[in-house]
Amino acid sequence: MKRGILLAIIGILFFNFQSFSQEDGAKQSLVQWMDFETAVEKQQTQPKPIFIDMYTDWCGWCKKLDAETFSNPQIANYINTYFYPVKFDAETTDTIEYKGKNYTNPMQGRRSTHSLALQLLENRASYPSMVYIDPNGNTSKSSGFMEPKNLEPILVYFAEGINRTVQFEDYKLAFNAVYRPEESIKPDNSGNIKWISLQDAFAKQATNPKKIMIVFVSDYYQRVSSHLMEDITLKDPKVASFINETYYPIIFQASTTDTIQLFNQTFVNEQKGMGYPHQLVISLLQQRIAFPSIVFFNEANELLSPIQGYFTSKIIDPYLHFIAEDKYKDGNWQQYFQNYYKAANPNDSTQNQ
Repeated sequence: MKRGILLAIIGILFFNFQSFSQEDGAKQSLVQWMDFETAVEKQQTQPKPIFIDMYTDWCGWCKKLDAETFSNPQIANYINTYFYPVKFDAETTDTIEYKGKNYTNPMQGRRSTHSLALQLLENRASYPSMVYIDPNGNTSKSSGFMEPKNLEPILVYFAEGINRTVQFEDYKLAFNAVYRPEESIKPDNSGNIKWISLQDAFAKQATNPKKIMIVFVSDYYQRVSSHLMEDITLKDPKVASFINETYYPIIFQASTTDTIQLFNQTFVNEQKGMGYPHQLVISLLQQRIAFPSIVFFNEANELLSPIQGYFTSKIIDPYLHFIAEDKYKDGNWQQYFQNYYKAANPNDSTQNQ
């Protein structure tokens, strides 16, 4: 299990900050704020989420957020590294262009709200609010003052794209179990997968054919997602037991510098930068690099489509059966999942993925 203060570690890795006086009336922000249109332009050329602090000049909680949360070096470091940060005055009178449309402030009343602020806040003007826009233009938001400890898991949730695969409450349970065990209800993670080496897996398959499962994790890119998959999802006793019975399982650290011989080819890590992924990872993921990722080989050594991102055992368990039972050949995962989940949870009327 991984321990410690997550963002403090990330802070050491990326930035050093100059000290600043607590007595100064106006402190320079540690967050490298930019205007909205600059953030959108940057996102188009180098995709990562946009983080918007939606504030007003008269909002006391907004000032508290600046003073106590955005002034935290680790929080500021994480925002600067993994987002394009925007400080957006919800009552600005500027004309702002977004997605081919001009947004303005109608100047109606003493506290008139900018039309883009209303658009991003879904017509629910509340301050402070934080808006997240992913590289595909999808928008999410959270409202109210948050101290660093509470903002931390939310930032990770959107920075690593976990919001695309898991509901926040399910993710937060896993996050707390790994990083804040003293304040969480510990899930049953007593499962123990009997990992084997890549070479042993393919050697065993030659004499006793079974599907091979390779889990790619990273301690650099999407590190939290990798830790949660490794320490919570794959240690679910039901999941671990099925993997041991059905697959030859391999766990592969993406940034390893080992030389790998496979399929009469030699794979190395070109080490083009910190955490750079191994050639084998790039090859098997077919250039779609994301962590964690799970790839499968069938009994004929044919590479199957990977499943990428962090998932809870609710998804991983049926997906492992979907592959093991060769249902992937039909290509109807959604129908399989619904039938599987209905059979496993006959009293659950929601049955939503």
